[in-house]
Amino acid sequence: MQTHHQAANPAAALTAAIQAAIQAALPPAPGPASAPQPAPVPPRTIYTVGELAEAEPALTVGGIRADLFNRKKNGLADSGAVIRRGRLLLLHRERYMTWLLTHGQEAA
Repeated sequence: MQTHHQAANPAAALTAAIQAAIQAALPPAPGPASAPQPAPVPPRTIYTVGELAEAEPALTVGGIRADLFNRKKNGLADSGAVIRRGRLLLLHRERYMTWLLTHGQEAA
């Protein structure tokens, strides 16, 4: 049997039924687990002379500077490894290492 309260308020029952149907049709609200993740940071490729010498223990600052000083003669300038920014010379690590492996001088 219906109580007097249920029979007297059919609009409230209809509103509740509509709200329940809408909630069932909607996708779940995003929570902390589904929050968008930041884009991954690409590995670092551009270094100063000192940073590259520190990152590659076999290299020295003096050796890298000698390569840079002679870059037009030794082919380093054409390798794409040197980035000039005003007076600052930066090095693309992978390109420099590729150049070094292909153009490095053998020990006597």
